[in-house]
Amino acid sequence: MLIPAIPEGMARAGIIGANGISGLMLAKLLGGSLRKIWVRDPNFDLRRALYDPDLQVEMHLFDIMCLKDQLEGLDVLFLATPHELSMDIVAACGDICLKNAIRIIDLSGAFRLPVALFEKAYGMKHTAPEWLPYFSYGLMPWAKELTTPFVANPGCYATSGLMALLPLAKTVNLTNCVIDAKSGATGAGRSLREELLFIEVADTCMPYRVGKHQHMAEIAHAMELFAGVQIDFHFSTSLLPIKRGIVSALYLSLLEEGASLDAAYNAAYGHMAQAVRFGQADRHMLSLEGVVGTNRTHIGYEVIGKKVYVFSCIDNMIKGAAGQSIENMERV
Repeated sequence: MLIPAIPEGMARAGIIGANGISGLMLAKLLGGSLRKIWVRDPNFDLRRALYDPDLQVEMHLFDIMCLKDQLEGLDVLFLATPHELSMDIVAACGDICLKNAIRIIDLSGAFRLPVALFEKAYGMKHTAPEWLPYFSYGLMPWAKELTTPFVANPGCYATSGLMALLPLAKTVNLTNCVIDAKSGATGAGRSLREELLFIEVADTCMPYRVGKHQHMAEIAHAMELFAGVQIDFHFSTSLLPIKRGIVSALYLSLLEEGASLDAAYNAAYGHMAQAVRFGQADRHMLSLEGVVGTNRTHIGYEVIGKKVYVFSCIDNMIKGAAGQSIENMERV
């Protein structure tokens, strides 16, 4: 897996929510750097889940009331938790994390957006707005300066779309854009919902939350944050009958016919050959098999006249969640 190396002894990490899909993937990637995990299921066995009987890690049942007393010895705390729980944890433990220089990296959407945008996109009240200034939006490599002590890890659909779109901000028409994103079923976590049952997702492609997905607001906000531009776009999300991977198809038009996408992507990612691969859309560039199990982004494109077709592929569990959070850990 293409994950940034963690020097031995550099970071002692704890995870809240390691029994979830993203949290478990994060535990696998961290390996020996992991010190503590907090779980809500007393029957959860991390060693069995990781197939590593020799893993040395402290296990604790999650109790927000006594969490402050269990943070000792950590350098970084990962929150692989639902939005509501992330807000509660930061409100309860943010002060002691600041005092003891413990970095928080939140994989939920709780701290990615300003209050008004969050409440509109997620349909819930933000219960810890006073902590938003302590978080930076950690889209790597675009978040060049992380000056805050805590990081809001980007969402998976947003990561896939933004990695393809940000380099083109001055090349394409951003008022006439379509992003059609499709994800494997792990993107929904372990939710026990009827529409996620095998008999519902197998052998089909199922659109959901069309034009209403919370990552739509995240993409628009990040385009202003990193490119200084506003974007008006269509956004469609669909569920694929596969475990993992995201492919986002972007349909755009050039501002000027003949403009070079090669030049735009080379300027953004030309120095990152191992992390981002880009070029003409062919089966190697567009296959999810090329990114699943890695932290890479593949971007393939075609230009016909002024019409632009771009395809962005990532692993939703790694670059879209756990892997990017490790990138953020090494930057804070």
